Amino acid sequence: MPDAQTLAFSAAMSDQCRMTWTVKVANGAIQLPPGVQLPDGAEVRLTIPDTQKPPSFAERYAAYIGVAGDLPEDLAANLDHYVHGHPKK
Repeated sequence: MPDAQTLAFSAAMSDQCRMTWTVKVANGAIQLPPGVQLPDGAEVRLTIPDTQKPPSFAERYAAYIGVAGDLPEDLAANLDHYVHGHPKK
């Protein structure tokens, strides 16, 4: 469990350093922007963005495209009729 001095340091650093930088990695080391200096022992949070593009809507649901070929042509316009029995529009 951290001691009071460590907690005070962490709280002070978190209040002072609420910043976000986009940095590069060179030879396995993170290069901070010019002028940015962090004290020894400072804790930082590293988030590595997902480099893969998420699948499109059509790609996610490709298995379902065209499976319901026998639906009424006016389903979109009269959905309440088919689902709830309301009069057709």
